[in-house]
Amino acid sequence: MKTRLALGLILGFLFSVTTSWARQSSPALSTDEGQQITIGAYNYAHATPDALLKAERVTDGILRIAGVSIVWLVCSAEESSPTNPACANLVGPMKLTLHIIPKDAAVRLRLKSEVFGIAAEGGEGEFACDAWVFYDKINAAAVQTGLSLPQILGTVIAHELGHLLLGANSHSKSGLMRARWSREELLAADLGELSFSNYESDRIRSSIVARRQALYAAR
Repeated sequence: MKTRLALGLILGFLFSVTTSWARQSSPALSTDEGQQITIGAYNYAHATPDALLKAERVTDGILRIAGVSIVWLVCSAEESSPTNPACANLVGPMKLTLHIIPKDAAVRLRLKSEVFGIAAEGGEGEFACDAWVFYDKINAAAVQTGLSLPQILGTVIAHELGHLLLGANSHSKSGLMRARWSREELLAADLGELSFSNYESDRIRSSIVARRQALYAAR
């Protein structure tokens, strides 16, 4: 197994911004069942259901622009709590797992304080399916900047899912997949103006086709 972790989104408040923001997103594309993925979300950070629901809608909108639809599964992070039975079958290239984790878990991973999330990278012939976002860090950034937590959280989730669907070396020089977000990217996220570029959207759709073909081949 060659899967490894890729450093995801980093908050870069200390980086100066001198250029104006330019959207890179493609027009909204129609989606169908062939471009549908399932995401099981584990809320280890005990984020409020309302915040998570709104964040999921933000993520939905970003992926929909890229031509992809999402089926969300709410999975219990507590052994004593009942969970969606479908969460027990989050296996295969068309099913992704999102771990929403608290600050102490991020500390144990010894990540820098400004890291918002990480995602797995698949090795040759493999499809990565796990992403982690650090809720407390994102919440603190939203409070510090006075921006919408669901907007920032949902956009961060889209960024980490982008790593899973785009594959290795998927950071870009600007926009949603930029490695370090300055205040400019945060403001754009708050306004719902961060989306995948045309090129990234094409790659994501191609990735989902490849994942589905691999699923059929395994059957």
